Amino acid sequence: MSRRTRIIDLLESSGDALTAREISRELGIGEPTIVRDLRHIARSLRGRGEVLLVRPASCGGCGFEFQPDKLSSPGKCPNCRSTRVYPPAFTVTSKDSSDQ
Repeated sequence: MSRRTRIIDLLESSGDALTAREISRELGIGEPTIVRDLRHIARSLRGRGEVLLVRPASCGGCGFEFQPDKLSSPGKCPNCRSTRVYPPAFTVTSKDSSDQ
């Protein structure tokens, strides 16, 4: 089974959205590799009728929400400069259930 297939299977079987760090720990793959693979997975899922849902990173200080296309964890908030930033989290779902 390929690395990307393992990531997809993990995201589909998980009840919750997972961060790149959680995926990295679970599969024993480096976090930068996970982020690169998630970009590719987002494109390839479309052909399967599925979608990669991204809960964007957010600031724990002021609540600023980062762009959902930023898949890696930001270092600090551009709004308040806080370093207490919650990383983005990911899940896979079918296109039908994401439209609701």
